[in-house]
Amino acid sequence: MVRLFPFSLLKIIVLLSLIRHLTSVSFTFPYFNQSSQGILYQGDAGFSDNSIHLTKSQHNSFGRAVYYQAIPIWDPTSNNITDFTTSFTFIVDGSNCLEGLAFFLAPYPSMLPTNPDGTYLALFNGSMDTIQPSQIIAVEFDCSGVDNPVVHSDINNFSVTTVSLDASVIQGIIAFAVIQYSHSNRNFSVSLSYPDSTTGAQNWSISHAFDLQETLPSEITIGFSSLTNNATQSHRILSWDFTPTLEKPQPKVAAKANDSNLDVVNSQPPIDQGKKNDTNPTLDKSQHRVEGKRIRIALGIGLSVAIVVLLACPRKFTNAQLRYATDNFSDGRKLGRGASGQVYRGILTEPSITMAVKRIERTKRGKKEYISEVTIISKIQHRNLVKLFGFCHDDKDLLLVYEFMSNGSLDTHLYITNSVLQWSIRYKIVIGIASALLYLHEQCEKCVLHRDIKPSNIMLDSDFNPKLGDFGVARLMNHADVMLDTRHVCGTTGYIAPEYIVSGIASKKSDVFSFGVVILEIICGRKPIENTPNEETAHLVKWVWDHYGRGASIAVVDHRLYLNAEEKNCVERMIAVGLWCAHPNCNRRPSISKAFNALNFDEDVPDLPEEMPVPTYHQPNNEMVDLDLPAGNCSNASVTKSEVYPR
Repeated sequence: MVRLFPFSLLKIIVLLSLIRHLTSVSFTFPYFNQSSQGILYQGDAGFSDNSIHLTKSQHNSFGRAVYYQAIPIWDPTSNNITDFTTSFTFIVDGSNCLEGLAFFLAPYPSMLPTNPDGTYLALFNGSMDTIQPSQIIAVEFDCSGVDNPVVHSDINNFSVTTVSLDASVIQGIIAFAVIQYSHSNRNFSVSLSYPDSTTGAQNWSISHAFDLQETLPSEITIGFSSLTNNATQSHRILSWDFTPTLEKPQPKVAAKANDSNLDVVNSQPPIDQGKKNDTNPTLDKSQHRVEGKRIRIALGIGLSVAIVVLLACPRKFTNAQLRYATDNFSDGRKLGRGASGQVYRGILTEPSITMAVKRIERTKRGKKEYISEVTIISKIQHRNLVKLFGFCHDDKDLLLVYEFMSNGSLDTHLYITNSVLQWSIRYKIVIGIASALLYLHEQCEKCVLHRDIKPSNIMLDSDFNPKLGDFGVARLMNHADVMLDTRHVCGTTGYIAPEYIVSGIASKKSDVFSFGVVILEIICGRKPIENTPNEETAHLVKWVWDHYGRGASIAVVDHRLYLNAEEKNCVERMIAVGLWCAHPNCNRRPSISKAFNALNFDEDVPDLPEEMPVPTYHQPNNEMVDLDLPAGNCSNASVTKSEVYPR
């Protein structure tokens, strides 16, 4: 017995080793049919025509298709880590391509959200209330709907790459994607090609560096996810294969106790340690950022590819971390001043990440704005909303950390800089903010009233994609509620709806009014109230309405713009939508969904009167009250004005 024991133990070890090896999962699906075993369908997903259909060709359809069993990617006992390659072919097709599909890796098991959010293609609930702080890796093939959609490439909600490339291909073409992970250099890469294309479609690749073992648990779910929201399109997977390769763990070198950089490292947020490997070939040492390109590939309206590592919740920073990042809030890092505090540029190293840090004063108003930002914007995600990376309320500071927007705020480009925003960029900005408002008003679990929509709260990234920010005075309300009694009027003179000034009752329509003023401001390149003795030209909405009534709408366009015939047609439509949204009678204004459709030429704009109507307000007892409230009198109506500030 004693002599056999070592041999028996050896057999057990060998057996366990073989079992572990045999549990690695690989599969190949050259096509899909009813006899295809191993695919679980969730929501509206199913199969037909030898392919997986993730959604139905209807509005608000969502679904997932996942492999039925857990995929082991690393061994918690031996720390063996899996390299893998997966490839698939797919088609995105539809008459109104606004969304897309995602390939994702998530903790096992992973179920379809009950109230999926279109921003991340049914990966999360709209409210994100039920999300645990675990991570999902997703590769989004995203039809963003705008001419130049933003393609983000994030690690823990921090934007890392900022390059955009365009290529045109026809709608409905078969795309071939290959996704690979190599643990030796912590490289996660995606390539996209069009093997059957005769249209000259270009091939692209993108990569990111991170440690899969520190991002996901040992067993995961892999599959595809999509939804349609307000679009009508189909998302089909034609083939799919997955091949893993277990590798031995890399030795880890412990940091020396006397390391001179120890204090500096400890003062940084706990960013993924895998990105600190200086030998990583995907890192540019001089720039400390990930190489590889943020890309967009047009498919129909537009197809974009992004690698995304999603963290469900903003992180909590320490005061020391943010002081270090902002050089102790030095004047040289100051970006501007907000209504309740200063905004600074913060820089983290390894990798190099630039962010905006808002330092809010600990006043009663400041505390309310801090709580509002953290509780509201942390639960919502949309490509046209400024991302909240984190927060801090240590010591005496209230600090909010946002993504850094390299082109600052819209107002600086309209009034301060010498550069002129071309029409295509202005149109993109309007569509993007309309999309953000549509999400806030109609697609979140609870309606979000922003209450301070204006150019200084619209931020622009490196590609001039717009993002609505500053949720300090935002409020939540149920979708069934028509109005929200806020007691105090918040906003900025010139952008506040007349009925809101009189009653103190905010609504979706008061946000729509502000949006209408912003549309006209972007078109005309002038502020809503001009300091001029001429009453006829002082107020933007009335001035534009007068030109509209005379059939001379084009005359109000920013004189620095040169428009072709097609652009003039678009401008006239946008002016009409802007006036419709800024109608003095709130009951005559459109919902944001109607305005969004009208801006995209999917809905007609009603005939507006030749003269601007007198503002009309329906009191709660339905008594009609006629108000003659030119915008210049708004400042005397107990309005809390939020200051204009660039970020």
